[in-house]
Amino acid sequence: MPVLDASAIINRVGEPLEEKKYFTVPEVIKEIKDLVSRQVLELAKEKENIIVFSPSKKNLERTKEAAKKLNVLKDLSDTDLKVIALGREKNQKVVTDDYRMQKTCKKLKIGFEPVIHKGIEK
Repeated sequence: MPVLDASAIINRVGEPLEEKKYFTVPEVIKEIKDLVSRQVLELAKEKENIIVFSPSKKNLERTKEAAKKLNVLKDLSDTDLKVIALGREKNQKVVTDDYRMQKTCKKLKIGFEPVIHKGIEK
């Protein structure tokens, strides 16, 4: 099950969210403000296709340490780090249009998939 960031939910991931299962973190849910995206999200949650999960503290710290060593920690929000950490923890790709997150996933050898933009070179 891929891990979604807010851009993946807002831009609809290519297929309706209610037709496939995904992970995300609670902070991403809080970032979704527009009415249409909230409705799509709520429908997917009702069908249990969005599983809201937080990465372990240990894995989040490991991800922060790795991002610091890669000199990208300052470029990532707490939500970004949690999404990446969850992808790492669940061994799942991260679905995002955020180039900074894509670059970090690439450096940490975590799979990623762009949503509507081309994405960085893998």
